Amino acid sequence: MEIIAEILFTILGGVAEFVFGIIFQVLAELIAAIFGKSRSSAVAPNSFRTRRLIALAVYGFGGGLAGWLSLWLYPSLFLTTPWQKWANIILMPMITGALFQIIDNWRDTPDTPPPPLAGFWRGFVFAAMMTGVRFTWGK
Repeated sequence: MEIIAEILFTILGGVAEFVFGIIFQVLAELIAAIFGKSRSSAVAPNSFRTRRLIALAVYGFGGGLAGWLSLWLYPSLFLTTPWQKWANIILMPMITGALFQIIDNWRDTPDTPPPPLAGFWRGFVFAAMMTGVRFTWGK
């Protein structure tokens, strides 16, 4: 019975960490959509690489900030054992990146240029920074 409870709490903890990360990622995407114009055609084509690097830095900073904010809101981690924490820090960015690439593919239209940073990498960098902060400083 104790093994079943441990498995159940592991699964629920992983789902809770994932949902917590997705909520912050969606908020970041909404803020980026409100304040930024990543699909603007006014930017010169040769600055595409620069725009990608800036977007990468912004999503990394946003992920770190979201990690600190999430620790302020809920300082204890949902996953407690070391193997669960490591699995979370490895799997969470990949799953989040894949989810946001699917969302980007769904909402892209042929007449808009591609975003400066593909959906996978936006989600990956944001989630990696957020889970890294929670992994390092969470209780």
